[in-house]
Amino acid sequence: MNPWNKFYHEFKALMDEEDRIVRQRVTQEFCYAHVAFRESGEVQCWVQSMATEGLQAGFELVAAEAGRSLGSPTGTPAQDHWLQQLFLDLRAIKSDHVNISGDTVATIERLLEASATYCLRLDRRSREGSMVPDPKAAAFFAATTPRRGYRTEVRDWMGREQISKLDRAARRLGISLSALKSMMSTRGKRRYGEAALTRVLGIIGYRGD
Repeated sequence: MNPWNKFYHEFKALMDEEDRIVRQRVTQEFCYAHVAFRESGEVQCWVQSMATEGLQAGFELVAAEAGRSLGSPTGTPAQDHWLQQLFLDLRAIKSDHVNISGDTVATIERLLEASATYCLRLDRRSREGSMVPDPKAAAFFAATTPRRGYRTEVRDWMGREQISKLDRAARRLGISLSALKSMMSTRGKRRYGEAALTRVLGIIGYRGD
C-alpha cells in the first residue's frame, strides 16, 4: 500500500491551519527546523516555532507515522528519521525550503509545507518503482557482511535514478564525495561510519550478495 498520498493530505491540513493562524496574526512566524549535519551523513534536527500545541501534536503524530513508513532504523525515533530524510532530500534537490548557513548548519523553512511537498515526491517515486527500500534490510547486510566496495551497486542505483555524476550522487545520498568514493572502493582508509553505510545501502536498495 502506498501511504504517501495520505500523509500528504495530513501534512497539508496542518499547513492550512498554520496559514490560517498566521493570516489572523496570532503569530508572525511559520514553523521551521534547525539542522546540524556532517558530511559523514549524520543529521540532527530540532523543530522550532510551532504556532500552537495542537499543531505541534499533529505534526509529531504524522511525522512519526511517515518516519516509520520510511523504515526508521532501530534506535532512531521515527519523527527524527522523517526530519533527517526530509533535510537530505531538500538539500539534494537544492530546494528553496532549505537554507544552508554554514558548513554544518541549516534551516528547513516552512516545515509543514516542505513535509507535504516531500510526500508528493515520495508518492511519485513509489508509483515509478524507485521508492527507497526498507533500510532495516540494508542494516542487516551491512552488519553481517564484511565486504568493501559497492561500486556496482552504487552505479546501478545511479542508472535507475538517472544520475550521471558522482558529486550529484553524493549530494542525493547526503554524504561527502570522498565518503561515497570510499564506499565504492575496496582499498584505502574508510572515510565513512557504519551508520552512514547502512543508510546509503538502504537508499540504493542493497539486499545482500
